[in-house]
Amino acid sequence: MKRNCTIVVVLTLLLAGVAVAGDIVLSPDLTREELGELTDHLGEAIVMPTGPVKPMGVPGFELRLIGTWVNADSGASWWKHSMTGVSDTAGGLASGALLARAGLPWGIDVGAQYGGVAGETYWSAELRKSLLKESGLKPSLGLRGSYSTMDSGPVDLDVWTADFGISKRFAIFVPYASVGYRWTRGQGSWGEPEPVAASVDRDGVEVAAGLHLTLPVIGFRFELRHGRATAVYIGFGIGL
Repeated sequence: MKRNCTIVVVLTLLLAGVAVAGDIVLSPDLTREELGELTDHLGEAIVMPTGPVKPMGVPGFELRLIGTWVNADSGASWWKHSMTGVSDTAGGLASGALLARAGLPWGIDVGAQYGGVAGETYWSAELRKSLLKESGLKPSLGLRGSYSTMDSGPVDLDVWTADFGISKRFAIFVPYASVGYRWTRGQGSWGEPEPVAASVDRDGVEVAAGLHLTLPVIGFRFELRHGRATAVYIGFGIGL
């Protein structure tokens, strides 16, 4: 319970704009397998959260602050050989981002986010297409594709996702869920005097579930996602 409360406090601070301190420093002792573990956790920290599936339409939009916490063991060898300059945040890795989405005709939404993790910056882009708009007892169904990248530090990341999602509004509550697949590539170079360059490709199924609380203009969101790592997202912002 105490750890859960700490996570909530940390994410709230991120949403208030507190920067994530620290730097990624790759040790000469880092192995290719450990680069893979680093790629899994950083990839989870920079990917865009899913959100409800119902299309926003024109002139729908949302502007949201997102805080992310990724479950990670700071005592693991991959952390010790790459994240010694990064503080353990409530037993995990934290990131923060500003996310924006806009509705277009034909049931299409587009989105983007810009954020920071472990002293590095990243950005994402997203395209969503509605398959079924909720009506009566029918839920909303849709497809989503997203791309996220980080190339400002010693590790370069590229993350592609494809998801199928479902959501249904009940008064001010909108529960949602998704299942999809993620492909992640991580690249880095380390060691002296001759640096060793390596890249890893990681892929697998990902699942997510969340709850959006809709108030006049302002909305709050909580999402739990699990793939090659587990993450919690919370966010708040404005939208139509």
